[in-house]
Amino acid sequence: MAGKKVSIYNIWLERNQMLFEGKNSHKQDTLRIILHTIRSRVLHLNLLNNSSSSCAKIAKNFNLPVFNIERVPKFCRWIPLDPSFLKLNFDASLSVGEASMGGIIRNQFGESLGCYSLVEIPSSIHELELEAVLHGFVLAVQLNANHLWIESDSTNAVQVIKGFQKCPWRKIGTLCSIRTTLQKFESWKISHVWRESNMAVDILSKCDYHVKGVSILSNFWSPSLNVVNVSDASGTTYEKDCNLLIFY
Repeated sequence: MAGKKVSIYNIWLERNQMLFEGKNSHKQDTLRIILHTIRSRVLHLNLLNNSSSSCAKIAKNFNLPVFNIERVPKFCRWIPLDPSFLKLNFDASLSVGEASMGGIIRNQFGESLGCYSLVEIPSSIHELELEAVLHGFVLAVQLNANHLWIESDSTNAVQVIKGFQKCPWRKIGTLCSIRTTLQKFESWKISHVWRESNMAVDILSKCDYHVKGVSILSNFWSPSLNVVNVSDASGTTYEKDCNLLIFY
């Protein structure tokens, strides 16, 4: 189907060029353009290494590399920290007409010292994530944290706070507050983690706690949050599938 559309489109362009510009390309040039376009598009297909498959036949006709996509497991876990540090994990959630965020601060043993789950006005997910980390900093100050380790599965939020990526203009004020609050800690570091080791705050950000600014006590946690927190504290390893391209 793609080849037919490409052929029709390029023949139509050639026709218009002849009618309106008086130019006439050689038919081999038009054919060469059609084949090059098809080849470029097919190159992005998942061409399986199977001689009986239609994809493999396409690859043979156009002299394309054939590859398989294999799922390679990688492993991650909630990493314990230095006794002098507290760790803040945060996340945000955005759905149709609803926005929320959550965070949790734990000590070296994975014990929760405080967590929050807030409902916000819907905006972009990147803006919500910056709000989420700011609320976490406020809670960390209340807990008299001197050394703070910040973790999130949001590459964007981590890069913005580090200064490696531009901040959304509507949240420049939030970023200034974040940097001002960071100065209250003796030391801090921020790192990106996979979602599998950030599940506790993923649950917090999606739970239906509708009291804005509340610090949720562990005896009010949902069963799923209790299970994840215990798993994190015990050093449970989580599996993450990653795609690996193998060319033939």
